[in-house]
Amino acid sequence: MRQANHYVLDGVVAGTVDLTSITGRPAVHLHVDGDPVTEPAVAESALGVQVTGVLGGTSDRERRYVLVLLPRVNLTEGEADVRGLAVVALSPVTAGGPAVVQGPVERYHLHHVTGLASAVES
Repeated sequence: MRQANHYVLDGVVAGTVDLTSITGRPAVHLHVDGDPVTEPAVAESALGVQVTGVLGGTSDRERRYVLVLLPRVNLTEGEADVRGLAVVALSPVTAGGPAVVQGPVERYHLHHVTGLASAVES
């Protein structure tokens, strides 16, 4: 049995997540609603594969971040359908910092993530 190391996602969250690459580090090429994910980081935990990053298209008033959760997948052959979650967090940018924001500081939007997982030799 092999663990999947290549995810191809399609939908609101689209692109690829490779847990290994030629450089020996993960390679992430994702978009959320068409906005690129920059500064991506990948970690594996008890929750599965976690991809975090900053979303392009942020404004002077707020920053957008994303957390994508994907299941770890064990394969005997071929590929497997995967379903995960994405959380888009909107955080205000103010001169006085978060302390001057009245009410909830962050806002969250949840998205379903779907795609295929496979094992690719690098």
